[in-house]
Amino acid sequence: MIGRRRLTTVAATLLGAILLPAGAATTVLAADKPFMPALIYDIGGKADKSFNEAAYVGAERFRRETGIAYRDFEVTNESQREQAMTAMVRRGATVVVAIGFDQRTSMEQVARQHPETRFTIVDEVIDLPNVQSVIYREHEGSFLVGMLAALASKTGKVGFVGGMDVPLVRKFAVGYAEGARYVRPDIEVLQNMTGTTPAAWRAAASWRAASSTAASTSSSLRPAPPGSAFCRPRRMRAGSGSASIRTRTTCSPARC
Repeated sequence: MIGRRRLTTVAATLLGAILLPAGAATTVLAADKPFMPALIYDIGGKADKSFNEAAYVGAERFRRETGIAYRDFEVTNESQREQAMTAMVRRGATVVVAIGFDQRTSMEQVARQHPETRFTIVDEVIDLPNVQSVIYREHEGSFLVGMLAALASKTGKVGFVGGMDVPLVRKFAVGYAEGARYVRPDIEVLQNMTGTTPAAWRAAASWRAASSTAASTSSSLRPAPPGSAFCRPRRMRAGSGSASIRTRTTCSPARC
């Protein structure tokens, strides 16, 4: 899990770059229109201890350091995405940032309807002149985690528990497996997902079930994917002779 200091730095750098487009003045996007950024979190909300919260932390740092206010909205169901984006534009937002690949369809439609407004989407690609797409090489970080897991394993097995079963999370899984096999070609990699809908990010019971399955097969280490379902700190012992693994977090037990 990314440390809070690094999370803040990365998020602030990302949001600062997004919310101040190239060529924009510090306080205005155009001579007659004040610069007003808007941020729309995906399902899970800005206290998810993951990518939504990273965006929130960065936006807050941006606000403190520039003195520029921003608007934000926490999506709680899929029908709100397009409504929220449209509302932000109507309220004067000059840049609308959407967190998460699930917001692609809504952003594409709203961006076409409002070509004068700039948009940014994270974890997806939209090929429109007024949309900035921010994507990552997710598999590279997972590759390193897979290497560490394989080196730590005393059972010859490691496990990966992903959130929603989508191509993006599959990329994490592939990187993890490749990293494990890079240092130990004979390692056995077990994989599981918590669901196939956005509810998977908050499915604590599904995460526990998937993790228990990995533990019952004596896998030694499994990374927790992002989302509020994975915020409860716990210690699990994965079979005879395996290492004891703790999932670190700062969330409150009440939320979990």
